Amino acid sequence: VSSGKIIGIDDLGVSEDAINFDDDNLQDDPYQNIEQNIFKKALTECISTLPEREALVLSLYYDEELNLREIGQVIDVSESRVSQIHSQAMHRLKARMQSWQS
Repeated sequence: VSSGKIIGIDDLGVSEDAINFDDDNLQDDPYQNIEQNIFKKALTECISTLPEREALVLSLYYDEELNLREIGQVIDVSESRVSQIHSQAMHRLKARMQSWQS
Protein backbone atom coordinates (compact mmCIF):
# COMPACT_ATOMS: atom_id res chain seq x y z
CA VAL A 1 0.00 0.00 0.00
CA SER A 2 1.39 3.41 -0.98
CA SER A 3 1.60 6.16 1.59
CA GLY A 4 0.39 8.66 -1.00
CA LYS A 5 3.23 11.08 -0.27
CA ILE A 6 4.18 13.21 -3.26
CA ILE A 7 7.83 14.10 -3.59
CA GLY A 8 9.51 16.50 -5.94
CA ILE A 9 12.67 16.05 -7.92
CA ASP A 10 14.51 18.21 -5.36
CA ASP A 11 13.57 15.71 -2.65
CA LEU A 12 15.46 13.00 -4.53
CA GLY A 13 18.73 14.90 -4.36
CA VAL A 14 19.12 14.83 -8.13
CA SER A 15 19.86 18.00 -10.03
CA GLU A 16 17.82 18.78 -13.10
CA ASP A 17 20.86 18.70 -15.37
CA ALA A 18 21.37 15.05 -14.42
CA ILE A 19 18.00 14.15 -15.90
CA ASN A 20 17.92 16.69 -18.73
CA PHE A 21 18.83 14.94 -21.96
CA ASP A 22 19.30 18.06 -24.05
CA ASP A 23 21.73 17.44 -26.89
CA ASP A 24 23.29 20.83 -26.14
CA ASN A 25 24.32 19.63 -22.68
CA LEU A 26 26.01 16.51 -24.03
CA GLN A 27 28.79 18.43 -25.77
CA ASP A 28 31.00 21.06 -24.17
CA ASP A 29 30.86 24.46 -25.79
CA PRO A 30 34.47 25.20 -26.76
CA TYR A 31 33.85 28.95 -26.74
CA GLN A 32 32.51 28.78 -23.19
CA ASN A 33 35.62 26.86 -22.11
CA ILE A 34 37.86 29.49 -23.71
CA GLU A 35 35.94 32.29 -22.02
CA GLN A 36 36.19 30.54 -18.64
CA ASN A 37 39.94 30.12 -19.06
CA ILE A 38 40.37 33.79 -19.97
CA PHE A 39 38.24 34.80 -16.98
CA LYS A 40 40.30 32.61 -14.62
CA LYS A 41 43.52 34.13 -15.94
CA ALA A 42 42.16 37.67 -15.48
CA LEU A 43 40.98 36.84 -11.96
CA THR A 44 44.36 35.32 -11.07
CA GLU A 45 46.11 38.44 -12.32
CA CYS A 46 43.78 40.68 -10.30
CA ILE A 47 44.32 38.61 -7.15
CA SER A 48 48.09 38.90 -7.64
CA THR A 49 47.79 42.70 -7.55
CA LEU A 50 45.95 42.72 -4.21
CA PRO A 51 47.79 43.71 -1.04
CA GLU A 52 49.58 40.66 0.37
CA ARG A 53 47.31 40.24 3.39
CA GLU A 54 44.13 40.37 1.27
CA ALA A 55 45.51 37.80 -1.18
CA LEU A 56 46.52 35.58 1.73
CA VAL A 57 43.04 35.74 3.30
CA LEU A 58 41.44 34.79 -0.03
CA SER A 59 43.89 31.93 -0.50
CA LEU A 60 43.33 30.58 3.00
CA TYR A 61 39.54 30.91 2.66
CA TYR A 62 39.00 29.56 -0.86
CA ASP A 63 42.02 27.35 -1.52
CA GLU A 64 42.73 25.98 1.95
CA GLU A 65 39.04 26.16 3.00
CA LEU A 66 39.81 27.60 6.44
CA ASN A 67 37.04 29.42 8.28
CA LEU A 68 37.38 33.02 9.45
CA ARG A 69 38.38 32.03 12.98
CA GLU A 70 41.13 29.74 11.69
CA ILE A 71 42.42 32.41 9.32
CA GLY A 72 42.50 34.86 12.21
CA GLN A 73 44.70 32.47 14.15
CA VAL A 74 47.06 32.11 11.20
CA ILE A 75 47.50 35.85 10.61
CA ASP A 76 47.05 36.81 14.27
CA VAL A 77 43.97 39.02 13.99
CA SER A 78 40.38 38.74 15.18
CA GLU A 79 37.70 36.89 13.26
CA SER A 80 35.89 40.18 12.60
CA ARG A 81 39.11 41.70 11.19
CA VAL A 82 39.47 38.73 8.84
CA SER A 83 35.91 39.37 7.69
CA GLN A 84 36.79 43.02 7.02
CA ILE A 85 39.91 42.06 5.07
CA HIS A 86 37.93 39.51 3.05
CA SER A 87 35.22 42.07 2.26
CA GLN A 88 37.78 44.67 1.23
CA ALA A 89 39.50 42.18 -1.06
CA MET A 90 36.20 41.19 -2.65
CA HIS A 91 35.28 44.86 -3.25
CA ARG A 92 38.66 45.44 -4.93
CA LEU A 93 38.24 42.36 -7.11
CA LYS A 94 34.70 43.31 -8.05
CA ALA A 95 35.86 46.78 -9.11
CA ARG A 96 38.82 45.41 -11.06
CA MET A 97 36.75 42.69 -12.73
CA GLN A 98 33.87 45.01 -13.58
CA SER A 99 34.29 44.40 -17.30
CA TRP A 100 33.31 40.74 -16.72
CA GLN A 101 30.01 41.59 -15.04
CA SER A 102 26.89 41.06 -17.12
